[in-house]
Formats: sequence, C-alpha cells, structure tokens
Amino acid sequence: MTGVRAIEATRTRLRFALLGPVRVWHGDQPLPAGSPQQRAVLAALLVNHGRPMTADDLIDAVWGDDQPSQVLAAVRTYAARLRKIVGPGTLVSEAGGYVLRVPPEALDLTHAERHALEAERASAAGDHTRARQLLTDALDLWDGEALTGVPGPFAETQRTRLAEWRLTLLERRLEADLERGAHAEAASELTALTADHPLRERLRALLMLALYRDGRQAEALAVYTDTRRLLTDELGVEPGSQLREIQQRILRSDPELLREEPASATPPVPAPAAPVVPAQLPRPIPHFHGREAEIHRLTALLTASDEHGVPVHVITGPPGAGKSALACVVAHEVAEAYPDGQLHLDLRGSGGSPLEPARALEALLWGLGAGPEGLPADAALRAALLRTVLAGRRVLIVLDDAEDAEQVRPLLPGTRGCAVLVTARGRLPELSGVDRTELGPLDPDSALRLLAAPAGPFRTQEERAAAEEIAVACGFHPLALEIAGSLLAARPGRPVVRLADALRDGDRRLARLRHGRRSLEAVLGEHYRRLPPDQAHALRLLALAPPGSVLSLDAAAALLDTGPSTAEHTLDALTDLHHLRPVGTRGYELPVPLGDFARFRAADAESPADRRAARSRLLGFHLALATAAYAVENPGDPLPRHLATPGHPAPHLATREEARQRVDDELALLWATVERTVAEDDPDGTTLRRAVDALLAAGAPERGATAWQAERVLRAVVAASAARHEPAAEGRARLLLGHLLADAGRFGAAWEEAVRSHRLGAAHGDRWCAGYAAVLRGRLRDPEGAALLRSASDVFRAEGDAYGEAAALGILARTGDPGPESVERARRAVELYAREGAGARAADGHYALGVVLCRTGADDEALPELERAADLFRQGVRPLGAAMASLRIARVHRAAGRSGACVEAAGRGVSLLRALGHDYRTAYGLGVLGDALAGDGRLDRARDCHLEARALAAALEAPAAERVLALTGAAA
Repeated sequence: MTGVRAIEATRTRLRFALLGPVRVWHGDQPLPAGSPQQRAVLAALLVNHGRPMTADDLIDAVWGDDQPSQVLAAVRTYAARLRKIVGPGTLVSEAGGYVLRVPPEALDLTHAERHALEAERASAAGDHTRARQLLTDALDLWDGEALTGVPGPFAETQRTRLAEWRLTLLERRLEADLERGAHAEAASELTALTADHPLRERLRALLMLALYRDGRQAEALAVYTDTRRLLTDELGVEPGSQLREIQQRILRSDPELLREEPASATPPVPAPAAPVVPAQLPRPIPHFHGREAEIHRLTALLTASDEHGVPVHVITGPPGAGKSALACVVAHEVAEAYPDGQLHLDLRGSGGSPLEPARALEALLWGLGAGPEGLPADAALRAALLRTVLAGRRVLIVLDDAEDAEQVRPLLPGTRGCAVLVTARGRLPELSGVDRTELGPLDPDSALRLLAAPAGPFRTQEERAAAEEIAVACGFHPLALEIAGSLLAARPGRPVVRLADALRDGDRRLARLRHGRRSLEAVLGEHYRRLPPDQAHALRLLALAPPGSVLSLDAAAALLDTGPSTAEHTLDALTDLHHLRPVGTRGYELPVPLGDFARFRAADAESPADRRAARSRLLGFHLALATAAYAVENPGDPLPRHLATPGHPAPHLATREEARQRVDDELALLWATVERTVAEDDPDGTTLRRAVDALLAAGAPERGATAWQAERVLRAVVAASAARHEPAAEGRARLLLGHLLADAGRFGAAWEEAVRSHRLGAAHGDRWCAGYAAVLRGRLRDPEGAALLRSASDVFRAEGDAYGEAAALGILARTGDPGPESVERARRAVELYAREGAGARAADGHYALGVVLCRTGADDEALPELERAADLFRQGVRPLGAAMASLRIARVHRAAGRSGACVEAAGRGVSLLRALGHDYRTAYGLGVLGDALAGDGRLDRARDCHLEARALAAALEAPAAERVLALTGAAA
C-alpha cells in the first residue's frame, strides 16, 4: 500500500463524537483526545466543516479575551499533539491556518444533520413513520450534553446551539408520533418535557393536541389556562398565536384536529421537480468608472479552476466606496461561468436590521426552487439543505452588505463548483481562507470620469482645473463624486468652479454633498452610529489632528491619551471597519470625507476643553520626541534644558539615524498641528511654549515645510504669543522667523525679527534666546554684530555652552575681515563641535571654515571642509545648508577650472533650493549654475538660468536682488 493510500485508509477509519464528550476512534479503537483545551481545538476544527481556521481563530475559540501568556505556542502544541493522534495527512496547514480533513460521515454531528434532513423530506412527503425513525436515529446519537467539559466561548456557543437543535428535533419526533396516532405516549412524554421547559410554547401546543386527540379535552384546555397564567406572571405577555389558535380550534371542536395518518399508511412518491436556474443579479451598471485592476483580478479568480474548494471573495471598503457596484459588475462579467444560476441577496448589514441567517437561507432556498412548505424551521437544517441543493451545481452567490462573518458562514456552499462574492464594510477577519479585495479612493482619471458622467464630459473638460479641485475635495471617494456630479447636472448653466469653491471649506463640505435623497453625511452617519461608544470617541479624538495628516502610532496614542499597545488595538479595530486607512507600515490617516464627518462629530460631541487637551497632548508628544532626538544627535548641547516640559514620556532612541528618521517622519504633522492649534484653540502659554520649542528642537524652519508654509505658521505663533503676553514663546518664535526670512533673502525683515527676539530674551531672562538672537543679528551684519557676537561667545563660554560658543564664533569668522583671526575662530568652532561629539550641527563649523578659507584664497584647503559640511548637512536632513555648501563647492571648482564638477555641484544645490521654495536662494543658485554652465560652454542653458534668476530677483528686496543680478551680469 502506497503512502497516500495508507493515509487515506487511516483517515476513513477515524470517527469523532461531539454530541456528548468529545471522543475519537480509529475503527473500534478509542484514541485519547487530550486535555480540555486540546479537545476544544479539535471541536472547533470539526465544527468548522473542513474550512481552515487561523491560529487567531482558535485562540479566540478556546480562550476568548482571557488569553494566557504564550498562547500561540499552546495552539501549536495542541495541533502537533492532534496530528499524532489522528495520523498523517489529516490535520494539515492551509491558507495560513489549520484544517481537519476527514470525511463528513466521520462525525456524529454530520450523521445527525443528515438524519434530520431526510426526516424533513419524509415528513413533507407524508411518510411520518420513516420521519419518526430518522429523528429517533438522530436523537440517539446524543450521549448527554454536547461538548461535555470542553472549555471556551466557542464550545459554550455550540453547546447552546446544539441543545436548542436537539429540543427542536425532539419536538419534530413528537409531531411524527401524533401524526401516527401515538397520542397517549406522546402526551406522557410531553408532560415531562413541559415541566422541564415551562416557557416553550411549541411543547405546550403539542401537549394540548396530544391530550385532545386522546379524548382529554378538558385537560387540553387546562394546559392553555396554566400556560397563559405562567406567561403573564413570568414575562407579562400573552400566549403566542399558535397556542391561541389551537385553543380556539379545541373550543369549537375543529374536526381537522383529529386527522391523523394511519400507522400503516404508505407515503406518496413526489414527482421530481425541474431544477430552478435563478437569475437574480441586479441590472448591469451602465456607467461604471475605475476599478479596472480589481475587476480583472476578481474575474480571473472567479473563472479559474476551483479544485481547492469553494472560492469565497470578500469586497471590503469604507461606506460609499462602490463595493456593491463592483460586485455587480464582476458578477455580470462571470455569469456565463455559472450556468446553474446566480443568486443575489441583500443582507442589510449596514442598515441597523441585518437579515437573520435563517431568513437569508430561506431566501436563497426559495431562489433555488424550494417552497416554503418544505423548509425546516431550524437555521442549521436550512444551511444543510442549502449545501445539499447546491451540491453538483455551478451557482454564483452574491451576498451584498454583510454585517459579520456569523451572518455569512451558514450561507456558504459545501462542495466545489459554486462561488461566493461578499461585500462588507469590515474585513470579516473571522472568515478563514477567503480572498479579500479592499477598495480605497479612485485614481484621479477614474474620479474625473465618474464626476463627469451625470453632466457630460464637456463641462469638466472645459473647466478641468475646477473639476480636479472637486475630485481632491471629495477625496476621490466614489459616492462623494457621484453626488458632486449630480449637483453639476442639476445646474447645467452654473460654472464648475462654483461647486469647487463651495467644497473648499472642509467644515461645510458634508452639508454641500447632498442631492435629493442622496446624502454623503447620512451614509457616513449610519456607519458611525454602529460603532461602539469607545471607538466612536477614539475616532473623534483622532479627527482633531489636522486634515490630511498621517498619524504614527505614538502620535495617535497621544491624542487618545493612552499607551501605544491600547492605541494600536483601537486603531486596528477602526482600520478593519475602514474608518482609518493604513499608510506605510506604521501610519494611519482619516480618509476624506470620513475625516470631515469625524471632525464634525468631534466639534459636536467633545467639549472645547477636551479638544484643546487632546491637541496639547499631541504637541507634548512632538516636543518629547524632538527633545529626545536632539539630545541623541547633539550630545552635550544644553538646549534640551532650556525647553518647555513636554508632559509626555520621552521615547527611547538608540542611534542618531533612528532619532533623525523619527523626527523627520513627524515633521509634517508637527507643522500642521502647530498651525491648527494656534488657529482654533486659543492656546495658553504652556501650549504656545510647547509648540515653539517643538519646532525649535525639531530643526525648523529648515525642515518639514516649504518656506511660505513655515512663515505662515510662525507668524501665527508670534501673533498668538504676543496676544497672550507670552514673551518666552514670542521671542523664540521671532528667532525662528528671523532665520527663515534671512534664508529667503529678506534681510531687513529678518533683522527686525532678530532685534525683537534679542530684546524679548534679554528682558525676560531667556539667555539662550538672547544669545542665539545675537548670533542671528551678527549673521545679518547688524552694525553692532561683531560686538554682539563677541559678547554672545563670552556668555556661552561662561555657561559651558560649547554649541552656542561655536555658533557665535562661526558667524563671527564668516562676517569678519578675512585673515588669520577669522580662520582661527572658524577652526575653534570646528574643535568645539568635535569635542562635544556633535553630529549634523558640526556642519556649521566646517561650513564656516570653508567659507573663511575661500575668502583668504585657500581654496584647496576650503574644498574638503565644504564637502564635509555638505555631507553632514545631508545627514542631518538640513537641505538648505546642503544646498549652500554645494554652491560654495561649485564656485571652488569653477575657480580651479573644473567645469564639469562645477556644473554638477551647482545643479545639486539648485535642485534642493527649488524644493524648499526660497526664491532668493533659488535665484542665487541659478546665478551660480548659469555661470557654471557658461564656463562649460553650454551658453543656451546658462542664458535660461540667468533669465530665470533675474525674474525671481525682480520680487526681492534690493540687497538680495543686487547679489543675484551681480551673478548674472546685470547689476545696475
């Protein structure tokens, strides 16, 4: 016997029992089932009917929320032990989980289901004798309580279900007894059963019928009286319609109640019915736009070979993403591959009244030709009947708008040939071994086509910029775009730009996106209302982040006021329901327009104080991260001691690279958070200090924002600090703004900010701010600059601030007369940075030394210093410094006649400056690049660079413009 045959032979001799203690046999030989938890794993795999269960599924089934440590290892141990018990090839790993491959007849539960199903058919055919025997055979399979002694929530649920099913089978067997004339025996058994189950009206009705048919009319009516008294006393309700009807029929001596089948009656043989071929798909969607990749993929999967079982495909996504429309399109595409029909059922999962599995099974069975008179009442029996009816057929089942996996699982076919397409707002992670397609926003081209469909493409083509703005405002969200398109179609004479203007305001966007009975806010609200209160609260807090932000786990935890582990659990739950969208490996964002809705709810449900507190926590997180990162990157720099208290735990950062990357990842959110906080929250002094110091420690304004964005935010912080009379925050904000303006070539405005910052720092005891404001004034060639720099250098030295001293010496060297003294000062700055172990900050020293050496004519000595500076600037993500160092390097190469190297360095610098948005620095860089290209003989490109530089210079202040024009040979 080959290995495969031996495995198959072993598998076919295995038998399992669930309708009592969980037991295993090989032939007649009992096998050990193991510990209670091991039996729980075995029972879950058996009940799952050969479908894979992941380790997480098994953990939830056996332990629920009360999970021990090392629970995953425990599952793997139990699986390994079960493999030894059942033999090779039986318990296998598949689709990321475990599956038990045994024939259906190996399980007592399967035998019971088949007996019950055959009994239902026999009863429908009038053969009550055979029906009774089959039901008796099914009931005889029970050996006490199902899953006796098996722990876990899954086993408890199954015990309850199977106990209810057993009682239903017993009722049906007693009905068969009555149909066969065994009234007295049935009455005796029913009397005992009603005592055990006094509130079960079906048993009471059967007892009344048995007594009446046995000639005991008064006793039958007394049962009704006792039942009514019991129900009104215990539950405060009247008997149901079945009991009331049988009482009335007894009172009027209805002769139909006495009709029964003779015990020897031969059942009629029903004529075979022709199979019904359902065609229930909704009408094809005439104008479906986008999702080409998803359509191609699903179509290929649904028309491929199904040799591995029943393919189940779940289309999931946020409300309004077009899940149902995509399912309809795909179903029509593959309909010909399912010649035995296509079923379509709305499960109403998102509407507040989801379809019960029993009702859903009834609808599917009716679609396949089963009449209501032949359907069992029990949902499990209906599920078994559905699997039987579908066996050997090729039917596509579309289950639209599923609530959860429990609603879907009973509706799945059991044999190959059929396929199931499910749409759901959640991912249905409990469904194992299924394929999932997640819908996000549309691509821009598809979004524009969908927007144009109702009104025609010509309007959006004529005003394409406005149409693109509408698509962006809608977040490329299909339902939002459909409604926007309907609004355009309803106003054919109105310019498209009017709607674009109306949707620009995020606070009013949802109110605008409604047309007729279609309302985006209503659709989103329905999904929001189904969230548990804690998740709804979390969603509102997350919406307090600036629109369009990507939140890291730590930033989200700060908003939620919880630890990262708890926050991750909440974020994952919201992501599973598509209220959040994952970005990268550790980021989350609120998709438009879900973010608009959540912000609207936050404004309504969260108090102003709570909103301010959440944003303050977010700033505290940014300050803690930036402070910790600064300390790692700049060991020995006392700046962290001069910063506000974050009010948030400091993260552990092991290396400079990690510190730099973590801050860089959060910079865009930091800038946006500061701007939104200042604009909306009337921040107090603590919040303003945290905002300014977070920007300061993070390396702003050179990083994380364009020049105009950074200026807008910093001016807002300055204004808020001045209005709040917060000199510490105002002084430091003006210091940052001064640096930004100086980098932009607006030297006069930069000088004013530097002077104000210096005065505020000096007047209010912020020596750190006053010292660095003096350095900025020296950089701007303040008439008092040299004296201020020397004074600042002395103060920094006295306080042991080597970084401050080095900064002052570097500027003093760059702005002083070229000569040995300036070179010595620059070398001293380099030494101070090196002594303190500075990282990227050391670039300032090397740059100052390179500049001074160039001014003294020592270009060969200057080049390595400038190259070292450029490298350190790049490492520290300081693009402006890297750009200016590259331009200095270009000038050194040009002086040495290395035209190719000159062009390369100048081009690198200009590329960095363009990205930063500094017009002055970009114009200056273009002048250098133009000279480099001219020196390389590329005169046409040189002329283009010079012309562009002059155009930018036209809008600059006079000193900056003169420097640019001098480079381009056009100085006045």
